[in-house]
Amino acid sequence: MLSKLKLCNQICKVQVFLPACLNAGLSSSNGVAPNFDNSQQAFKSKSTFELIRACSILALCSKDILVDNALKLMRAGEIFLGKIIFTRLMEKTFYGQFVAGETGPAVVKAAEKLKIQGLNLMVAPALESDLGEGTASGLLDKNLTEYLQLADLTSIGSFNGPTTPACLQMKMTALVPMEVLIQLTNILNDSTGEKKLEIISLLSKCMEDMVSLTTLKGLPKELQEELQSACQRLKLLGSKGKEAKIRIMVDMEWTYVNPACSALALAMMKIYNRITPAICSTVQCYLKGALETLEFERLAASRFGVCYGAKLVRGAYLEKEKQVAPHLVCNSYDDTSKNYERVMMNALKTALQSQRGAHFIFVATHNEAVIKTAINFLRQQCTSKHPNVGFAQIYGMAENISLPLAQANYLVYKSVAFGSLNQVIPYLARRAAENRAIMKGARRERELMMSEIKRRLFYKI
Repeated sequence: MLSKLKLCNQICKVQVFLPACLNAGLSSSNGVAPNFDNSQQAFKSKSTFELIRACSILALCSKDILVDNALKLMRAGEIFLGKIIFTRLMEKTFYGQFVAGETGPAVVKAAEKLKIQGLNLMVAPALESDLGEGTASGLLDKNLTEYLQLADLTSIGSFNGPTTPACLQMKMTALVPMEVLIQLTNILNDSTGEKKLEIISLLSKCMEDMVSLTTLKGLPKELQEELQSACQRLKLLGSKGKEAKIRIMVDMEWTYVNPACSALALAMMKIYNRITPAICSTVQCYLKGALETLEFERLAASRFGVCYGAKLVRGAYLEKEKQVAPHLVCNSYDDTSKNYERVMMNALKTALQSQRGAHFIFVATHNEAVIKTAINFLRQQCTSKHPNVGFAQIYGMAENISLPLAQANYLVYKSVAFGSLNQVIPYLARRAAENRAIMKGARRERELMMSEIKRRLFYKI
């Protein structure tokens, strides 16, 4: 009797599973697995010069002594060589490798180039600030103007229709004073889950209807006024994103401001995610509490009756967090990878169970093993290009991952930095220091590049 019940159960599972495969437009046997070992196919869109440059720069970026002194070396190079020669050198090397150019035509050109390769655009402006760097109102308003201009330009990169919009990354520290974020974080850290939801609702009302923040206890009056101004900046950006039909990705930053950044992102979701996940948060998986963060944000979106979206990252602020909050950080690179995989699997399961187009998860990693785990799971669910799941890597890196994924019909984005050389130099130096583990992990990518370079130079004219 028990064996018959088991057989019936298996038949029911098959009956449920097959329609799911058909709805995805694929059978499990039809899904094409990406080949991460074929260097010729992965780099076919790259010139030999681009490969040599990328291989050399990624090798240099794996050296701690260069990474630790990157900003000093760049500044010294500018003084020694002169601004004109230094600028030309950077354009042909580091800037050219990791930055698509300044705004305007460069955004359009990058979007078109990515489209040819089957990749989608994610614009990453070099706008951010940290403690002691100053966040005067004039600077924040200037940052807002730049974000609004970039939103219009980003929309040009939405080649593939409303289901795969181009994305604009933004940082709260570019639009909200650091002191406000720190104080709001302290208030949230001392609040219960229900109280946090009340605060998020208040912030949302402040954005949408300019409701006063006087009921937000613990925040001095002058900071309440600054937060109200910041909420209006975020409203303007959210409205522009809706008008431009792009997706706005809110990057998380440091642990001493992340709860506030998350709350403001959720407040924006409450307004703009009523139909699609137009606003997405970020979950940093080098933090031990990453899964709890994901679950709380997802709960908040559910309680507000809106769509949810998130970008899952290893985390770009690890080096500093080891000094600031070591107890919150995973103990090793392996622990971080395991934590990422745990968070990712939880996120993917929910994404695939959600209504199509009402939930979105970016698997944003350069870790090939983790990506293979995600792909295996998606293939088990009979799908490759699912409207609720995408992958993302940094422009100028991980081409051996991005291109095979795109060629296998997965939805792939490239995070593309834009800005003038003066804007980008500090940004690049900071990213190099914070992503040193990624840089060192690019050894396999360099090996594949060298294989393709040798093939072109010695085996094929």
